[in-house]
Amino acid sequence: MLDLNGNPATSYDPVQKVWSGCSLHSLYNEELTVGQIIFRQLQRQPQRIFQISHTDNTRLTRFQMLQNAAKIGCYLRDQGFKKETDLVGLMARNSTHVGALAYGCLFNGTPFHAVNPNLEHKTIASLYKITRPRILCCDTADYEKIKDIGASLGALIITVNGKLPGVLSVADLLQNPLPDDYEPAQFQRGVDRTMAILCSSGTTGTPKAVTLSNSRKLFEMHSYLGSDDVQYAPSTLDWLTGLITLVTAAVFGTVRLISSEMFSTAHFLDICEQHEVSWTIMANSHVAMWPIAQKPVLKN
Repeated sequence: MLDLNGNPATSYDPVQKVWSGCSLHSLYNEELTVGQIIFRQLQRQPQRIFQISHTDNTRLTRFQMLQNAAKIGCYLRDQGFKKETDLVGLMARNSTHVGALAYGCLFNGTPFHAVNPNLEHKTIASLYKITRPRILCCDTADYEKIKDIGASLGALIITVNGKLPGVLSVADLLQNPLPDDYEPAQFQRGVDRTMAILCSSGTTGTPKAVTLSNSRKLFEMHSYLGSDDVQYAPSTLDWLTGLITLVTAAVFGTVRLISSEMFSTAHFLDICEQHEVSWTIMANSHVAMWPIAQKPVLKN
């Protein structure tokens, strides 16, 4: 196990004159949050590529993702985010720093409420009126859409994928120094703490806010994934499939491929070929589009 600077996480007892390594807890230890598990797992093989953004043309190692997420977690801690009701609103597409933002929330035990940026303004306002996040994170393109919602809630707005004059950005937060002894927050029975809030599909009316705990069921069914896998999901984090890929990538050490482009079969086939995708999860509607993209096979 390594610390955040890539050094062995050991300690020395001068009285007993004994060097000790850090103690490891099972993934199923009910005191741990998913954020604590991810923090530990990201320390392994720090120089391996962890995330590739097809749209932004960026690559982050596991060490870089860990550092970025820890800085977000440290910022939230310093802002007094301690209670489960201290929420972060997340309304963003899959760009380079969305993963670090979400992981940082998990490190601090701060639930994030993810809402699809394509929803109508009144629906977004209705959802955030329920959970009342203290911070709203959005893409620069959606700032005007969410600005008045933030003002009505008294929430700080942070941009995720770029900068706007006078508006704090994730890039600004990543310039902050990180304490060498940073550790994710600990809780009694972390498994029961709210991890995230997603939205229902809204087929029977306005989408509802759905809470998810730190249950291991979110990732345990995908334990066949490993470091040789490149995984991709077109979903943003407001969908369960988007959250599953975010968590499983860190827990099982896969390469996480993301793209902010709208799903199309042509785009999907293109990134599969370019990045050798081995595992994907997508909506039924996307699967139903597949035959349209197939070229007929001619046989002699």
